[in-house]
Amino acid sequence: MMFMTPKITSKNNDRNRKNIGFVAYNMGHILYIAQLTGDLEKMDLINSMPKYEQEHYKLAFDSLIEDNILVLQKKDRKKENYVINSKKADYVKELIHVFVRGTKVEKKVREIPRNPFYHRGPIKTTDDFIGRRNIISHIFDRLRHTEDCSIIGPRAIGKTSLLHYISNKDVVKKHHLDTKKYLFVYYDLEGFGESTEVKDFYYEMFAKTVSQIYQEESISEDEIKNINKDSGNTIKKIKRSLFEIADLENLIGSLSERDYSIVYLFDEFDYLANNPTFDYSFYGQLRAFSGNPGYKVAFVTASKRSIYDLTFMEEIKTSPFFRYFEDFRLGLMDRKEIMGFFDMAAKNGVIFSNEMKNAIVKWSGGHPFLAQLASDYFFDLAVEGYDLKLEDAENHLQKFLKTHKKHFAYFWKQVSKKEQSCLLKLAQGKTIGTDCKRILNALEESYLVQRKDGNYVIFSQAFEKFVAELAFSIS
Repeated sequence: MMFMTPKITSKNNDRNRKNIGFVAYNMGHILYIAQLTGDLEKMDLINSMPKYEQEHYKLAFDSLIEDNILVLQKKDRKKENYVINSKKADYVKELIHVFVRGTKVEKKVREIPRNPFYHRGPIKTTDDFIGRRNIISHIFDRLRHTEDCSIIGPRAIGKTSLLHYISNKDVVKKHHLDTKKYLFVYYDLEGFGESTEVKDFYYEMFAKTVSQIYQEESISEDEIKNINKDSGNTIKKIKRSLFEIADLENLIGSLSERDYSIVYLFDEFDYLANNPTFDYSFYGQLRAFSGNPGYKVAFVTASKRSIYDLTFMEEIKTSPFFRYFEDFRLGLMDRKEIMGFFDMAAKNGVIFSNEMKNAIVKWSGGHPFLAQLASDYFFDLAVEGYDLKLEDAENHLQKFLKTHKKHFAYFWKQVSKKEQSCLLKLAQGKTIGTDCKRILNALEESYLVQRKDGNYVIFSQAFEKFVAELAFSIS
């Protein structure tokens, strides 16, 4: 049953909001955000709210789903994206009215700029993607000749976001590739544990290729029938138990003969490389797809380390599969790239002051995820007309750390006990011994430390303070 909301007047605003409860107000806020952004990822939105309000927002979100006002657009193992049901326009308008009238200044809410820094997971909208232009250009140069690429970098550095970006039709067209003849097939390998069989991998690879064919607007029904016919009628619902690798080979062969280039985007390739089931012969077969002159196939992998260094078996390292990849390392952004965050804020009606810009650079240390968090923090302050004062910077950094403690804790948990010990010494300004220098040198490759004037420093002012506070609490 739809929750109907009474009319609220500005005179009795606070009292009426209490009477109707926060649920309707939160429902209106959720729909207001949905109108601005286009779609909503359920848990990302709920978790972005203050902790004391998250239960209210969860109840409101669930109510909107139950009443069919928000409808599921896309779902995978971890994410649920919802959009507004156009058939519920009257209800949407009414609930947004509750939210707008529930604020002290209606005009300000109506004109509030869209905060583009809401992402906490991979960025899937091209307008919100920042930086990496040189790497992107080089990747497309290789894809133009069906050459393999390996994207390398620590967690949260933007590998998945980059995969989504380069597969976007507008981006593909911008780099002068024929969007009608390039199929980008995204394949997340995170679920591939030690029990996964090789055949399961190829079945999923086949199924995702078929799914992508049907999603391509440029491929007509007649063309699909021809591809199906040429591949020996493989485009059909084949049960996993009946699937053979030859089905995938036939499909790729048919697509290649019809001048389609297939780019397989293998995300979280680390999971595959650490699986002992995937032996030398597997990598030989995989290489046969991209190395066969009759196939137009390229692989783009994303992993924390070089794919050659991932595998623990020396025999596998001799496979020709690894030989043809070009490595592209995603590291920290320089100030020029971080300016992309400032430009994005400006496009959305907010100008960061020089003090805010400097704080974003220092707090993030050039890490794109931390720059996203810091930009989000200052965007809301700037909307309210606040200008960061130098003497207040420390208090704001403390508040920023408290708000995003879980993210900094995540960085901390990614390193070993010995690495943590060296980071603690570094944050405390203690003398670094030979062993720690060796460890910090390795951490430099993970971009957690940098060298400045011959000395090691923690990459981010915010993370350094987080570690320093840990050191204080331990001591």
